[in-house]
Amino acid sequence: MRLAQVLLIDLNLYEQKCQRLDAAALASTHDIIQVAVDPIRSNFESITAKGLLRRLHAAQCDVAHIYGSALPPAIARRLDVPFVAASEFATSLPFWRSGKRVASRAMPPAGPGAISEPVDDEFLHPPARRGHDGEWIVGSVGPHRPGIRRMLELTLTRIHRFREDVSWHLLDEAPAPEDLAAVDIWVDPAADDGDADGYTAEALVAGLPVIASRTAVNRFRTDEGRAAVLVPPGDPNELTHAILTALFKPETIAGRLAAARELQPRFSPARRAEALAAVYRELRPP
Repeated sequence: MRLAQVLLIDLNLYEQKCQRLDAAALASTHDIIQVAVDPIRSNFESITAKGLLRRLHAAQCDVAHIYGSALPPAIARRLDVPFVAASEFATSLPFWRSGKRVASRAMPPAGPGAISEPVDDEFLHPPARRGHDGEWIVGSVGPHRPGIRRMLELTLTRIHRFREDVSWHLLDEAPAPEDLAAVDIWVDPAADDGDADGYTAEALVAGLPVIASRTAVNRFRTDEGRAAVLVPPGDPNELTHAILTALFKPETIAGRLAAARELQPRFSPARRAEALAAVYRELRPP
């Protein structure tokens, strides 16, 4: 099957990861082309938009997978190839061309239906966790995420009212397995449903206790909180309580760690590729 991966300008880190791992996992069974487009500064009459439509047509793709959500409806309506796309526009548009409906599939933030995001295989075999040396380390990623640093500062101030032996390791880029092995607990204080860059899935797969904001994507990742502790976004008091409980009453999260181990296969790139391939086959015209 010939697959076009369309990369829009608003790709976030979450979607970049999905696209990269999807391409690697599907390359052995699909002929993949990648098309980068900047639809924010274009419309369906522009050179950029026409170039996208022309290239997809010339490539004779069977299905297109659109990563990002900034594709204008005017362009989406002119696509003449079945596609998988972000739900922000795919669920609300009638896709017709020359009187014939073009099949589409909307993707919610965590993937279509039960399809989870992929996680690099290296997280499935993490290095040995650090030995405890008297200091408890909370890991997170976030300087590039709006409001996250302030949220963590407020939380750490509250933690230090009760414990001085807790510190925060705040990463400024995607964590490697070694980064996760160096902390005692992982926290994803996502601000809202659009903030999916907290690497909750990687921490779950690596076997870390996880505390995360109760966003749509984190609810999906954690099986509605069965595999992690979920707290309201933007609430430093709830986050403080959850962190202290998880660190100093580990028996309270033992069940969630066991559930996380059960969920690990869900995040396999190969498993996601199989599920996506089934979606592509369903959309492919006869």
